Amino acid sequence: MNKKSLFSIAIVGLLTLGYSKASAQPGTLDNSLNLTGTEYFNIDSRCQANTSALTAGGHILVGGFSNSAVGSHSRYTLINLFPDGRIDTTFAHLGMAIDSFPNSQRDIIKSVLVQPDGKIIALGSTDTGYTSMIPFISMMRYKANGEPDSTFGTNGKALFHFGGPTVGNSMAIQPDGKFVIAGSLSGKFMAARINANGTVDSSFWYVGFRTISIGNGPYDVAKAIALYPDGRILIAGASYNSTNYYASLVRLASNGIMDNTFGGVGIVTSLIYRHYDVINSLQIQPDGKIIAAGTALISSTGSSPNNELFVVRYDTVGNEDVTFGITGILNLNTGPYDDKCNSSLLLPDGKIMVGGYTTNSSYNPNYVLYRINTDGTPDATFGTSGMVTTNFSIFGNNFLDYGACLNRQTDGKIVFSGYSSFSGTSIFTIARYIMDGTLGAIDFSNNNTLLVYPNPIGNELNLSFDLNKDETIKIDLYDITGRLNASLQPGKEMGAGNHHVSLQVPESLPKGEYFIVLQSGQGQRLYVKVVR
Repeated sequence: MNKKSLFSIAIVGLLTLGYSKASAQPGTLDNSLNLTGTEYFNIDSRCQANTSALTAGGHILVGGFSNSAVGSHSRYTLINLFPDGRIDTTFAHLGMAIDSFPNSQRDIIKSVLVQPDGKIIALGSTDTGYTSMIPFISMMRYKANGEPDSTFGTNGKALFHFGGPTVGNSMAIQPDGKFVIAGSLSGKFMAARINANGTVDSSFWYVGFRTISIGNGPYDVAKAIALYPDGRILIAGASYNSTNYYASLVRLASNGIMDNTFGGVGIVTSLIYRHYDVINSLQIQPDGKIIAAGTALISSTGSSPNNELFVVRYDTVGNEDVTFGITGILNLNTGPYDDKCNSSLLLPDGKIMVGGYTTNSSYNPNYVLYRINTDGTPDATFGTSGMVTTNFSIFGNNFLDYGACLNRQTDGKIVFSGYSSFSGTSIFTIARYIMDGTLGAIDFSNNNTLLVYPNPIGNELNLSFDLNKDETIKIDLYDITGRLNASLQPGKEMGAGNHHVSLQVPESLPKGEYFIVLQSGQGQRLYVKVVR
């Protein structure tokens, strides 16, 4: 027998294969997504993901725009991923729906939701006219398979322009299937309601839309929306008052009339740092209190602004809740430069997730995710002092990473989508995190290790492991990005007990890092990292 070195490789990622539990720090990347907890998609040379949603079947939808070069036409772009991060090629065209509107130069998805019937609705903006470039609200509805839904608008598309530059930033679905939109119209807060067939609902404020003046300049914009169970509408964003931008909220009755029980006139404003305070995400607690998360500009020096994330909790009538944070406000100043909040979630236990990005001293933005206790303090059991950052290193390059949207799966895991850029190229990126500290269950004994030899591997790979029960085991080789490189063993029935397996590795396999993946007949997986 040739002399070989025997390596005991610690399992770096576990999925359910049996019954004994393994645990991980809450906030750990979930390696069941693409084996690394992260995934990326290079759709075109310039891509930006702004929003995401989950289907009833657990698929991950990510929306934004893509174009081929600076100055070229950006297009609505929506991709559909399986729960493990693989693209679902049965959706639209090879997993991607890429669409544009007539006479437009810039089509961007800003919000995407899944209807109860499985159809997908996207809201965005479209600049129409090759010279005037007037912004319109644009909407598109897709069937569950990614095809345009002809029962909505014209061939699945609808445009709305309410007499001035009109922007839609966020939307919600009412129980009756109508869509409520928050945005801006000629520099004022704007709310509109659209029927399920893509026409304007004239029962809302008599004409289907309304504006609200808050500040004294034409720079107000609504960025977020949330609906109460009784149909009331809450929208939030920023309003300008001579020299500063205030974090601002407006509450409307279901018909669009101002709700004067909120702030006395239906409007509430908050000062965070008095420079540029904007609310980007809203959540309504079961007790009616409001969670508003956003970004505040602390200072700006040249091209290096210092922004921070903030969370404010309001009571049911719009007062800042002094039992939360410091007199109602929690400030999260992570990095020394540009930190921004783009999304939030309210968890079943009342804790709050806040996501965006943080820029370090090397001017390198990374995804940032916080978990916050109900009293407005960072949750020390999550990540490091309540915070987790993620950097996408792809092909050895540290990308600039901009987290955009959070979603919570039925198993409690958090999906974080956004985009990353490097050297003029930008791509869709996603990450998934474990929340409850449990990675899963395994049925490998021997101190939860797998014997792999030799390592670095040659043209032959040997595995030694124990099974606690009979299994059908498939063994594959993946590269470091999670792409399938070779199938080493098709599904094979293997009994309980110890196994020694010798496998042939393709001679053409280049040097680098790889994953050996063992998969059960139920699709549950276990993997280890090896080197060629």
